[in-house]
Amino acid sequence: MHEPTYRQALSSAWQLVWRHKSLWILGLLAIFIGHLGVSNFIGYIWAIADRGLQDPAVFSLPQMVINLPERAWASVALALWLGGILVTLGVMIVFLGIAAQGAMIAYAGDWFKRGRANMAKAWQKGVKHFWRVLGVELIEKLLLGALLLLFGFALRMFLASGTTMSVVFFTLALALVVFVGLAIVAITIYALGYIVIEEEGMVDALMKGASLFWRHILVSAEVSLILMVVDTVLLPVVGAGVFLAFLPSLAIWITAGFANNAALMGIGLIVGLFLWTIFIILAGAIFNAFATNAWVYLFMKMHKEGVASRVLHWFGKAIRRANVG
Repeated sequence: MHEPTYRQALSSAWQLVWRHKSLWILGLLAIFIGHLGVSNFIGYIWAIADRGLQDPAVFSLPQMVINLPERAWASVALALWLGGILVTLGVMIVFLGIAAQGAMIAYAGDWFKRGRANMAKAWQKGVKHFWRVLGVELIEKLLLGALLLLFGFALRMFLASGTTMSVVFFTLALALVVFVGLAIVAITIYALGYIVIEEEGMVDALMKGASLFWRHILVSAEVSLILMVVDTVLLPVVGAGVFLAFLPSLAIWITAGFANNAALMGIGLIVGLFLWTIFIILAGAIFNAFATNAWVYLFMKMHKEGVASRVLHWFGKAIRRANVG
C-alpha cells in the first residue's frame, strides 16, 4: 500500500468539496465557530502584535464608569427583551455551527472510508454528537483564549522594558504559544474525528487525539503550514473577487454618468458591495469545507495506516545522497 501524501489529501479534499456543493452550506454554517486549523489562531497573534506595536497603551486596563440617567432605568425591560432575542439567535447560530461541523466531519469520514456518503445521515450524526463536539470546541476556545492572554502579557512586558532579557522572554513565549496553540488545535481536530467518526466519548476522544498528535507532531505542523499557505493564497483570489464583483457596478456607473443620475451611482455601489459580500461568504464556506475534508482525510490515514513527515523524508533522502556522494 502506498504511503498517503499531502498532495493526495489536498486533492481528495478538493474533489470532495467541489463535487458535493451541499458541503458549501455546511462550511458556511460552521464558519460561525471558526474553521478547523491553526490559521485563525496565528491571525489573532498577528493582530494582537500589530495592535500592540502601533499603540502600546492598548494593553493598559481601561476604567469604566457607568452613569445612567434616572429615566434610563425605565428601558431595562426593553433591554432585557432585546437581549433575550439576541441570546436566542446566538444559541441558534451555535447549534447550527456545531451541528454543521459534525456533519462535515461525518460526511467526509463516510466518503473517504466507503466512497459514498449521505447528507441526511451526516446531519443526524452532527446533531447526535452535538454536546460532545460543543464540549471539545469550548475547551479549545478557552485554552486558546488563555494562550492569547499569555501572549498579550509577554508583549506588554516586551514593549514596557525593551531589554535583552525581555526580548529573550518574548521570543520564548511566542514559540511556546505557537507550539501549544498548534497542539491544542490539532488535538481538537483529532478528538472531533474520534467523536464523530469513531463514536468515542469526549474524554476518550481527547486522550486519543493527544496520543495521535504526539505520534504525528511534525505531520500536524506540516499540514497546518500547508493549509496556512493555501489560506494566504486566497488573499489575491479575494482581491480578484473585488474586481469581478464590481464589474456590474462599473456598467451601472457608466450608465449613470451618461444619464447624469446620482441615484444610479448609489445603486451601483450597493450592487457591488452585495456581490462582493456574497463572494467573500462563498469563498470562506468553500475553504472551510476544504480544510475540514483535508484534516479528516489525514486523520483517517494517521490512526489507521500512519502518515510519515515529509520533512523527515526529505532530510533522510538528503543524508543518503550525501553518504553516497
